[in-house]
Amino acid sequence: MKWREAKPENNISITYACAGSAEYERDSEFSGTKLPFEMFLCVENGSAAITVGEEQFLLSKGESVLVPCDTEYRIEAREESLLVYVGFEAR
Repeated sequence: MKWREAKPENNISITYACAGSAEYERDSEFSGTKLPFEMFLCVENGSAAITVGEEQFLLSKGESVLVPCDTEYRIEAREESLLVYVGFEAR
């Protein structure tokens, strides 16, 4: 089989915005404001209900969700939880 190099028609640029982690006590809540960038939220330990816009996701350890740019979000910890986040701008 001969290897063919892909020639993309579109380019994408990713710019780092922020990263970190946050610990939440059982039954605690956090309401996030609209952000000027995209953000991945990943549950490192515990579980949480994360509402993105009008849709709710029940996440457990190892699961993640994408919060699109300019979208309100809410985190409700179901138990003691650790969430990791990475924010970025994609163009």
